[in-house]
Amino acid sequence: MLLSERCIGCGTCAKVCPFGAPTIDESAKKCKKCDFCYDLIKNGKNPACVDVCNARALDFGELDDLKAKYAGAKSVGGGTKASTLIIKKSFHLRKDFLQSVL
Repeated sequence: MLLSERCIGCGTCAKVCPFGAPTIDESAKKCKKCDFCYDLIKNGKNPACVDVCNARALDFGELDDLKAKYAGAKSVGGGTKASTLIIKKSFHLRKDFLQSVL
């Protein structure tokens, strides 16, 4: 999420993003937001982040298709009304975990 009003145009985000997604608008001296690799998508490909995620934690597509593909996925609400799904993973701690941490 880009908070444009806080951006100072330093360009650090653009320098560290391995995909070159954020860019600096030279006229506004502000960062421009990721466009989900629009050029790749219009050519039938995934955004770069989806294809390079080693953990395969990201996917991209029509929301209904993703819901069908990932049964049990839940929609995430938010102020931007982003179409985001999450799959809740459960994990279990050893019974002695808290004792070893404390």
